Parts: sequence; structure tokens; C-alpha cells
Amino acid sequence: MIQDAGVEITWGDDIESSHCDIIAAKYPGFHFLPRWPMSMKPFYIHHVPGELGSTGEQLSRGFDLNYGRDEMTSGGQREHNVDVLEQNLRNMELDPADFTFYTDGFRYGAPPHAGWGLGVARLLMVLTGSRNVRETVLFPRDRSRVTP
Repeated sequence: MIQDAGVEITWGDDIESSHCDIIAAKYPGFHFLPRWPMSMKPFYIHHVPGELGSTGEQLSRGFDLNYGRDEMTSGGQREHNVDVLEQNLRNMELDPADFTFYTDGFRYGAPPHAGWGLGVARLLMVLTGSRNVRETVLFPRDRSRVTP
């Protein structure tokens, strides 16, 4: 859709706000953006070997749910195999020893599962018609402020 609108984008590039406007023109309500490249997702998102994007990059089982141009939530099938979790961390140049607080819960077998989070602030943004999520949060975070 973005390329069809005459905008230069390559598979695996992040979708910018202007790109979201193009998608929202076609899908103004709720819509899913599934199967992101693994390189764009956290280590705990599951991937299925052999599910590849047009450039040959491994696809994830992650998704975003948007309302118009605004991302409401991200989620996806979670990885439940501790060996794969640790390899994903190494692939991201992270030390698995620093993440045992997370991976230890999977050492004795965990069932396939999924997760997502819908922030109240983003839902309020849609319900109130606000243009920016920071207008619906008491102490908003941004690139230069992480704590109130």
C-alpha cells in the first residue's frame, strides 16, 4: 500500500507516521499489521522457521493493532522454548545470563502462549479524539524524560 502510494519503502523498514496515514486512508478503523521481521521484535516473540519475508528475513508471530493511524497495542505469540529464547538473546548481542529472571520460568516446560498489552492511555486517546497519547497521560514519557 505504501509503495502503491508512490512512497519509497523496502520490506523490513519501520513504518513511519506518514506511512500510517496511507494505511489509515484505506483502513480507518481497527486493523492488524502482522508478521513483522524478527529483527524488529523483542527476543521473546516466537518465529516459525521457514516463514520468510520478501527479502528472505525471518518473520515473527508478532503483530500491531492500529486504529486508523495510531498503534493501540503490540503483541504476538511468545517463545516458550528456553534454548530458543537464549539464542534470540545472543542473536541480539545480549547476554542470556542477564535475563535469567525471565528465562528461568521456562526451564521446566511452558506451554505455547501469547501476549499483548492494551494501554489505557492509547484507548483514551481514541475515545477522546486526542492527537497525541501524551495528552491522556498524567506523567508522559518521551525521548528525554522516562520518569515523572
